[in-house]
Amino acid sequence: MTLPMGELEVAAESATVASDDIAIEGRSLLQIAWRRLRQDRVAMAGGIIIVLMILVAVFASVLTHLYGHGPTTFNSDLTSEDTSLPLGSLGGVSSAHWLGIEPVNGRDILARLIHGARTSLVISLSATALSLFIGVGLGVIAGYYRGWVDSLISRSMDVFLAFPSLLFSIALLAIFSNVDHVLFFKGQSLNFAVIIFVLGFFGWPYIGRIVRGQVLSMREKEFVDASRSLGASNFRIITRE
Repeated sequence: MTLPMGELEVAAESATVASDDIAIEGRSLLQIAWRRLRQDRVAMAGGIIIVLMILVAVFASVLTHLYGHGPTTFNSDLTSEDTSLPLGSLGGVSSAHWLGIEPVNGRDILARLIHGARTSLVISLSATALSLFIGVGLGVIAGYYRGWVDSLISRSMDVFLAFPSLLFSIALLAIFSNVDHVLFFKGQSLNFAVIIFVLGFFGWPYIGRIVRGQVLSMREKEFVDASRSLGASNFRIITRE
């Protein structure tokens, strides 16, 4: 049985709409990465732990206030006058001090750990940002321009990778411990600035090598050649392409 011409057109349009509705939608790189991450239970468990540690560092003051002990609160009455060690067993562990107290001054260890997490988070994020800034910039320049520029930056990476950054940071801290201030840094902020500088400045070669390798392969791609043939400058290719 054949349908009239009008009904055939309506059926064709309905089939076209139906095919558009069931078309497979493309996924972005972020969606693909999130889908793979959700399937990895170990990675998800590790991510949850990291998020909890970050929340503890961010809300350190609130947590120690609820806990009832601050990081600089002295409890000398809980230490022995003869040995300066915490009274009781397990280093002074009790219902009031969950992880015990320090010898001599009696400061609560858990409260100091919570506030120490904030300090570690600030230093690590700042040092990583400095490493990213230097490493990505020099890695892109070395991979794109190649030649003597690449040789100079690559040999600098080798020198920094062989340099004992931990010993250098300890030496700098010993030197700056006798300095009152440098620019607008002084006291504890000066020590933090020295640690951030050492970790960030000597950590960029690890990132720079990875970025350099990626740029070396991407600069030969067709879309880069197309941009170059259309008259795009090196700055545009590096920053946009």
